[in-house]
Amino acid sequence: MKLLGETRSLCPTCFKEIKAKIVEKNGKTVMLKTCKNHGTFESLHVWDDPVMYTSMVNIFKNIRVSAEEKGFELTSRCNMKCPFCFVNADENGGKKKIELSKEEILKNIENLRDHTVVFSGGEPTVRDDLFDFIKEVKKRGLRAGILTNGLKLNKDYVKKLKELKLDKIQLQLDALDDDCYQILRGQKCLNKKLDAISNLKDSGIYLNLFVMLAKGVNDIHIKDIIKFAINNSETVNGVIFSSLCYEGRHNSNLKKMSNSDIMKNIEEQVGITRQDFLECTKFDIVFSQTIGKKIRAKSISPCDVICYLYVDGGKAIPVNKLLDLSFFIKQLENHSDTNKFLFSIINPFNIKKFLKRREALPLLLKLFFSTLRQLVAGKMNTNYIMGILVTNFHDRYNVDLNLLDNCTIHAFDGKSFVPFCKKNILWNKDIMMPLKS
Repeated sequence: MKLLGETRSLCPTCFKEIKAKIVEKNGKTVMLKTCKNHGTFESLHVWDDPVMYTSMVNIFKNIRVSAEEKGFELTSRCNMKCPFCFVNADENGGKKKIELSKEEILKNIENLRDHTVVFSGGEPTVRDDLFDFIKEVKKRGLRAGILTNGLKLNKDYVKKLKELKLDKIQLQLDALDDDCYQILRGQKCLNKKLDAISNLKDSGIYLNLFVMLAKGVNDIHIKDIIKFAINNSETVNGVIFSSLCYEGRHNSNLKKMSNSDIMKNIEEQVGITRQDFLECTKFDIVFSQTIGKKIRAKSISPCDVICYLYVDGGKAIPVNKLLDLSFFIKQLENHSDTNKFLFSIINPFNIKKFLKRREALPLLLKLFFSTLRQLVAGKMNTNYIMGILVTNFHDRYNVDLNLLDNCTIHAFDGKSFVPFCKKNILWNKDIMMPLKS
């Protein structure tokens, strides 16, 4: 075994904070931790590929990101009952009910500053007062988003969201095959999801697709989903790939995929490599820490990697294959002034250094003018750029608290906002012991 690092974790039995070692064992990244009362535990780290673990630690070294998204899980009621669910949601609210009061939500929205406020569940659209919460967020000049299965997004509902100027929708889309939904969600619902996407497209509302992967079920459909997103790039901003989390309700017949499993499948099916993800991720972090702060660009968490695709005429190519992102990073680090950075992009002496291919010039100019437009008018049209993001949720066995210190997504636990995965783990601690990662 080779020691890769040390971190803090939780005992999966008593949930006390304990020290943990990160080691390379049989080609995998493994977490080892010992609770003096409950023994030693070993599990795969969320970055189970040692190269990825080391790379992500280096990328985030000396970086401190803030909680840019504050989330309210409004309810544990849901109009679906999936075989797996963080909060055991169903139409009655599950085993441990969540139903935040309207007064509680509005009071806590009042205390937020310069955040994106995201409403989830359960299923947030089963709350009749969801529109009131979005309205309050927008009234305060904040960004508002919802995480939804899409079943209630008919034309009238979407029209109301448009009127409220909702900023973000993350819509669950696990496959383009209804048999997958029968296995993963307990019902065939593809047509309802496609109708929801069509309605959002007609209304000009952007969305991200969230894909929950299970080994041997929908992992073979990654290419189809990315192709679908590219063909609908005027409304789809990105695709998020994750896998099952063994917290809450889970079905032992559904097998989790590690981050390396997901990335391997993406490379085999669409050709996006580990290096593509790493180069784009490093750029994303540096950009979000510099220019991004001025245009309110959300940074990713250390549990995420992202690859940006340049979409043109139904085709897509990783941005790092067109532009020298390392040169971009140098310019960002050398120009703290936003205007100086922007004009360094179109400086004739620099253009050749930025471009890896001559045909990348239109992309470079689009980036320049869209960023300038965002700075001047607060609007940024980037439907020519699509993000492919890979993430995985921590569970009580592999939770890495050092990573969660830099989590950009915090959820309300009834008292305060805490990293989403930590909230999820502690919420489920007295429900059931999950399967081991």
